[in-house]
Amino acid sequence: MKVLFICSQNNKNFDISPFIQSQADSIKEKGIKVDVFIVRINKLKGVISNVKKIRRLKKQYDILHAHYSTNGFLCLLAGASNKLIVSYLGSDLLGINNSNGSKNKISIVIQFISYIVSVFSKAIIVKTDQMKKNISSQYYKKTQIIPNGVDFDRFYPIAQNEAKHKLKLDLVKKIVLFLGNPNDSNKNYSLAKLTFGFLPQTNYLLVSPYPTNPEKIPLFLNAADVLILTSISEGSANVIKEALACNTPIVTVDVGDASVNVQDVYKAHVVPYDPNKIAGKIIDVCKNSDRSNGRSLINHLEISIIADRIIAFYRTIFNG
Repeated sequence: MKVLFICSQNNKNFDISPFIQSQADSIKEKGIKVDVFIVRINKLKGVISNVKKIRRLKKQYDILHAHYSTNGFLCLLAGASNKLIVSYLGSDLLGINNSNGSKNKISIVIQFISYIVSVFSKAIIVKTDQMKKNISSQYYKKTQIIPNGVDFDRFYPIAQNEAKHKLKLDLVKKIVLFLGNPNDSNKNYSLAKLTFGFLPQTNYLLVSPYPTNPEKIPLFLNAADVLILTSISEGSANVIKEALACNTPIVTVDVGDASVNVQDVYKAHVVPYDPNKIAGKIIDVCKNSDRSNGRSLINHLEISIIADRIIAFYRTIFNG
């Protein structure tokens, strides 16, 4: 079996999103041949160029696994529908709301593209049950819910002060970690900043390291006294699962599958979009230096287990 991952370059700091790279590597470790094609779009000329490249490449692979609906659409344009599995990532199915609650116009277009890809693709992977509900029920038979896995060899607990030393962070103040892009309105950094205003400034430090080397993310998670997630919309926030793997305390809004993933976790709380209430939970979490027990509760999300599920789905769809 030969698989071609098709994904976008959406960050100037790396060609491929770390969670997609980890997924590709974990499948390779199971003996499956996996290559990666990175889509780089520059207006209409870039679309045509990528479609031509995919059309040439499709003959060499049994499966084209597109990550995000627009990349799946390029595969359809390249005539690869009979080989196409699309992994929806969240916003492509769920859309993104503006700060006033209205739908982002670009995301409406992408949601329509997602519908087209659902119709013509061979199979569909979604991360959560919520995402599946945004697919027409007539396509449920070819749809599988498979969350992103967590690389336990990368994300694991280390001593908090050791992580702080390596990152040169304050050893006394409580570190409140925000890992989203502050310039992405969907990540809702404005709510994080409002929340910080309700905290004693002399005792707390809001750390937002984006953009940063992905290799440093485990260090930031281990250095943090608490991770906060304030996003307006998420499919399945990888950072929540990575924080759980590091036993990092969490305060999150009810977005995506966050509430499911932190259920029964010590020092993990789901809060409303209210800066005062978010701050209150942060203070509660930081009353002592205990870490969470998250890692012990997410063994089912270990990346090797998720790789087995993806490969099994490949074989179910393509009979081998």
